[in-house]
Amino acid sequence: MSFAVAFDFQSREETAIPPAEAAAWIARGRFCWLDLDLDDGDDLRAILIGLGFDGAAAAKAAAPEEETAYEVLPGALCFGLSEASYENGTLRTAAVRVWLNERALVTAHRGPVEFLRRMAETYREDFVRFSRSHGFLLYELGDSLLEIHRRSRRRFAVEVERLHENLLAASDDQVFSRVAALTRRLLQFRKIALDGAETLHELATRKSPVVPESTQPHLRATADAVQRIGEDLTVHRDTLNDAVNLYLSAVSHHTNRIVKRLTIVGTIFMPLTFLCGVYGMNMFIPEAEWKWIYLVFWLVCLATVVILLGLMRRWKWL
Repeated sequence: MSFAVAFDFQSREETAIPPAEAAAWIARGRFCWLDLDLDDGDDLRAILIGLGFDGAAAAKAAAPEEETAYEVLPGALCFGLSEASYENGTLRTAAVRVWLNERALVTAHRGPVEFLRRMAETYREDFVRFSRSHGFLLYELGDSLLEIHRRSRRRFAVEVERLHENLLAASDDQVFSRVAALTRRLLQFRKIALDGAETLHELATRKSPVVPESTQPHLRATADAVQRIGEDLTVHRDTLNDAVNLYLSAVSHHTNRIVKRLTIVGTIFMPLTFLCGVYGMNMFIPEAEWKWIYLVFWLVCLATVVILLGLMRRWKWL
């Protein structure tokens, strides 16, 4: 749902207004934040022009969710931020396009965006206590995005730990498909987090008349925190890979032990098979000449097995 707020930084007063009236409040010296849900049918291009953005900025309104690059425009900035919210095994992403000039901040998106909802719920206390310019809105924007990513990272950590334990006790191959799916989500989340960190670094380091210098140190700290989240996700992915490798090594070791046992059994029965083949030939019948030949045959077989087992133990095959 779209909404707009007009701020007076001198008196620390805010007023909720219809987005269509933002231009009139700007003319009265207020700074306005417009959060526009494009699914509500707002004419983004007309709103941007009415707020004083030039044609180059308004041209970005055609497909705001497809634009993510940080761009410096005449008297304005245009950049994109994306959130990644992980809950119940599902990674939900949302793209937000932001326009900023000296009189207005516009955030445009399709559908609900969690970090903007959180920002709308929490900015008032900081506005009353700390705000001196519209720079506090940039800080709130980055801080809310950071908090959503932190929450998602913690949920990813729990899921990775659970999968790690399942891998060590895996009884079927379905766990591999779960690992593959979680790895894909980790990579997707990592890309979104690092892209957001890059954008926040641009805001924190590049001088611009629309970004107050007093806000940039806070933006830099937020950008560093978001970047660390991306690095933590790399650690989670490596943890999964190590667990998979450990599981495959355990399976390979178990298979080798089975093959080793089968080889030992085969080695024992090879000479016995040879003896049976020779003894079973019809060229002559040993029992007809010596009644103890059957017993001797079994003694020879038993001696062969004992000798082979002794040699295998000596060679440390057993």
